[in-house]
Formats: sequence, C-alpha cells, structure tokens
Amino acid sequence: MGYMETQYKLPFFHKVPLEDLVVHDCVNGDVNAKSIVVEAEGYIRGNITAQSVVSKGKIRGNIDANKVSLQIGSDTVSEITSSMLEVENDATFIGECHIKPEPFSAFRNH
Repeated sequence: MGYMETQYKLPFFHKVPLEDLVVHDCVNGDVNAKSIVVEAEGYIRGNITAQSVVSKGKIRGNIDANKVSLQIGSDTVSEITSSMLEVENDATFIGECHIKPEPFSAFRNH
C-alpha cells in the first residue's frame, strides 16, 4: 500500500495510505502509490514512486515507476527511471530518462 506525504507551510504533517491516486489539484510533497493519474488540472511538485504513472497535467520531481505515460498536454520536468516510457505528441518532457529492466513476472506470456 502506498502513502502520500504532504508538507504544508504550517507546522502540520499529513500521511495517508494510498493504493491508487488521481490528482485533480496541487500536491506538494513526495508521493508513493500503486498507480498515479495526474489529470489535466493536476500538479505534483515532489518525487513520485509508483508501478504506473499517467500524466495529463504537470509534474516537477523525479519519477521512479515501471510504466510512465506522458499524454497530450502534459508538462513534465523530471528525471524518469522506468522500464517503459511513452511520450505522446504535444506532451512536454524536459529532463533525463533512465531505462530499468522490467520486473520479473511469473505470468508473462512467451
């Protein structure tokens, strides 16, 4: 199960368990979840760790995920480490990409 840590300017710290996260607003802080979808109006300012990341919005922070899809209109400034990266036309990506081996799966078709 994932978690999200958000640091506010007030002396307040919030930690919420996450399985799947859909971002429609601004998240400041590192995010760890099974899958993350950043909608067009969404913005993550922090590092992301997930199995799957799909972005239509803004990301400012490093991404470590098995699959990353930067869709039309997305705006990403990041160092991405992933075994699968998809960048659609009209998606903006500034940064570096590091390919990691795909995780082993006993259910893979041969």
